[in-house]
Amino acid sequence: MLMNNEQKDRIYACHPAIVGLLVDLLILLVPLSVLHALALLLGVSVLPEGLQQPTIFVAAYRIACAVLVLEMIRRYFDQVLILGRRRIIYFKGILSLHCTKVSVRYSDIRELHVTQSILGRILHYGDISIGTAAKGEYEIIAFGLASPERLALIIDDLRKFGDDERLQDQNSPPAAAEHISPARKRRRFRRFRNIESEEQAPQHALD
Repeated sequence: MLMNNEQKDRIYACHPAIVGLLVDLLILLVPLSVLHALALLLGVSVLPEGLQQPTIFVAAYRIACAVLVLEMIRRYFDQVLILGRRRIIYFKGILSLHCTKVSVRYSDIRELHVTQSILGRILHYGDISIGTAAKGEYEIIAFGLASPERLALIIDDLRKFGDDERLQDQNSPPAAAEHISPARKRRRFRRFRNIESEEQAPQHALD
């Protein structure tokens, strides 16, 4: 659950792409299916003696498939990348024993890297790594997000907007800053209102 101030500050929440989770599920199920098919074709049992009844094998295969599906669901809700108005908040391990929360201000971002496999480039999912000047390594590594290149552009826009707003607050009188800032925010954040409808894989914000 998010705190009240984090809910108010949130613009968009990104879970892992469903298509990426389905690819991982298929990769895990294919070897089991191929092994079972070869065993049937060659007439060789893949079960120990005493457990060679077809009903037992089918039941074990179904249980394995159910466990894999539950694991994919856990992975989907286990991490979330939240784009706020002034910072990025990353939760990892929400459904694990250990939960990690990392918060990075847009003004502190010095490196933004996107990594995609061949399937990721075809199906439009990949990883995003975010680094700051404070550490030599990436502080946030979010895996399997939908449209990572587009998401990186959004983060870069928010970072530039934060830099512009900070410079304006430093160089302008308080009254002028209060008058200009809301209008600029509405123009800049208008593009985020339809993000969820444009994503190929549905993304669900945390309650």
